[in-house]
Amino acid sequence: MPGKDSHRHRVAGASEVIVASDSGWARLAASADPASLQTLLGQLRPVDVVLVEGFKQLEGLKRVEVFRGQGTPLALTDPGIAAVALSAGVELAGYGGVKLPLEDTSAVLEFILST
Repeated sequence: MPGKDSHRHRVAGASEVIVASDSGWARLAASADPASLQTLLGQLRPVDVVLVEGFKQLEGLKRVEVFRGQGTPLALTDPGIAAVALSAGVELAGYGGVKLPLEDTSAVLEFILST
C-alpha cells in the first residue's frame, strides 16, 4: 500500500518484500525478466483452483473472458475462450458459446469449477 514502509522498500529496489499481520502474510517479489505461467505456478503451494488473469495467447488453457461491452471481444476469434461473462444488458452478437451473467458470481464459479 502506498505510504507504507513495505511499499517504499519495494519502490526503492528491494527484490522481495514480505508483509505480515495477524490475519496472514504476503510475499511480493520482483524480477527484471518476465515469468512464464509455468514458472509462476511453480511458486504456489498446492491449491485446487488457480485463477489467472492475462496470458491471453496460451494454447490449451481454458479461459473465461469478462466482457463489459467495450471493444471487440476475444471470444469472436479465439477458440480458447470457454465462456464469456457479460455485464447485465450487454449483448454479444455472433458468439454461440457459453454466456455467463457477470453479476452472478455463483454461476461463474460453478462454470469454472465444472470445467
